[in-house]
Parts: sequence; structure tokens; C-alpha cells
Amino acid sequence: EERQRLYVRAVAEAREAIRLAPELADGHSALGYALFYGQLDAAAAGPHYATAERYGKGSPEVLGRYALYRARLRQFEPAAVAIAQAIQLDPLNPAVFKIQGLVHYARGDHEGAIAAARRGLELSPQRATLHGDIGNALVQLGRLDEAEAAFASEKAGLLALPGRAIVAARRGDDASAQAHFDALVAQYGDNGFYQQAQVLAQRGKREAALEALEKAFAVRDSGLVTLLVDPYLDPLRDDPRFHALLQSIHFE
Repeated sequence: EERQRLYVRAVAEAREAIRLAPELADGHSALGYALFYGQLDAAAAGPHYATAERYGKGSPEVLGRYALYRARLRQFEPAAVAIAQAIQLDPLNPAVFKIQGLVHYARGDHEGAIAAARRGLELSPQRATLHGDIGNALVQLGRLDEAEAAFASEKAGLLALPGRAIVAARRGDDASAQAHFDALVAQYGDNGFYQQAQVLAQRGKREAALEALEKAFAVRDSGLVTLLVDPYLDPLRDDPRFHALLQSIHFE
């Protein structure tokens, strides 16, 4: 509830910023981010991301946020151009390689995703989430032993726990998958509905996975911004309830 209140404030503050400075790229970028991740409105966020990109071509942060937004709408070409520009501007920034990896992952280029995340780790070995990103890409490549090792090195539990559960599920080890799922629920509760849905979908529990996604939408879980491009949710894509969620977020 607090998170939702803060996003409402973020929207209001960003609107005030662009009222005062209509060509402020950071203001439009912040508003796009708050509308997309906080209010789960992909359509409303679009014009602000586009304006941010137009006025913020010298900012790797603005270009990175824009690239990730485009990738999550399956608009991969503008995403690739923007993140390449961000890297050219700031080639020693691990954050831009983090985003490049996510863009590659969204379009199904898993080797590219691993290479980008590894470059990010070279620049910042202690950075959280990059091992998890590598683990997710390795799962898609069927390299489960390497994926398990990557998740074991990941500090962010919302990446490590579902990743380890999915590796176990892919191996047919339902007891271990359940144990990691139970740990996810115990540690993160309703802040992990989206990750619960990922694990449940990979374990073939379609009804429970769809219920978790609907709960995620009810609490405005920002994980839902990856709904269009997340391969872990592929088993659900032919279900009308899944399409209803896409429509609720204005992806369709």
C-alpha cells in the first residue's frame, strides 16, 4: 500500500516537473517510469518515454530507461539503438550493460544477454541482479548446472529463489522446487506474486499461476511490465485470462 501511495506522489511530482520545464528529459522519463512500473499503464507511459528520448539523447540514464520500455513492448529495434547510444556515451557504467542484457533477453538472444551481464559484472563485481540475469538466460539455453551456480551467486532473493525453483522444476525435482517456492512465499509474501507466477507456470500449475498474476495486478506488482516478453510465462499465453491482463496493462 505504501508503494502504491508513493507512485501516486511520483506521478504528481513528475507532472509538476514537466509543467515547469516541458523539455526536461528527466522529468518525462520519471513520469513514464512511474506510469509504467507504478500504475501499470503502458499506453500512458509511451508519450513520455518518447519525449524523454527526444530531449535526452545525451543522457545514458534516459536512453537506458527508454530502451527497456521499448524492449518490454517488443519494439526491439528502437530499444537496441537506444541502448547502443547509452553504451557509447558511458561505456564504463555497469547499469547500461545490465539494461543491454535485459533487452537481449526480451528478444530471445540469450547468449547476448549473458555477454552483456558479464560485462556489467566485470565493471562492478558486487552488483546485484546480474548473476540472476545470467541464470535466467542459461535456463533458456538448457544449461541448468551453470544456471544453478549463477543463482547461487545472486544476492537478490527475488531473482535467486524463483530461479532455483525453476531449475529444480526443469530437472523434475518437485520437492526442491516446492522448497524454494515456499521460501519465496515466506520471505517476500505479496511482494513476490509475479515471481510466484513464474515458478507455478514452469511447474505446469496454470490455474495457480494465473491466480498469482491476478493478485500481482491487484497490488500493482511492477514485475508485470515484463508480461509480454517473459519466457517463463509462455505456458499461459493461450489463456483468455492472460490476455485480459495484457489488456489491463494496455499492452494490447
